[in-house]
Amino acid sequence: MNYQGQFYESPIYDVEVLPEVAGGDAFGAAIVHGIGHNFNPQYQLDYAMAAAVLKLTIPGDFNLSSDAEIKAAMISNNGKGKNPVNR
Repeated sequence: MNYQGQFYESPIYDVEVLPEVAGGDAFGAAIVHGIGHNFNPQYQLDYAMAAAVLKLTIPGDFNLSSDAEIKAAMISNNGKGKNPVNR
């Protein structure tokens, strides 16, 4: 992500992805959530990536992940490519 001339990268996640849709929608919604809650750009990107990754582990079109689950996924992955999903 490029924000005011600064480039931000998200960590890599290693998860089994279900053949579902809406990962991009979850990412976009999480970006908007981050803007609305004044997340700094790196945290905003990390939050959005975790939300999208979690969505791709949930059957159907709706992201049923809570804020707490998204934050827990960010912490458990911590940029190490670990699987943050415990389903």
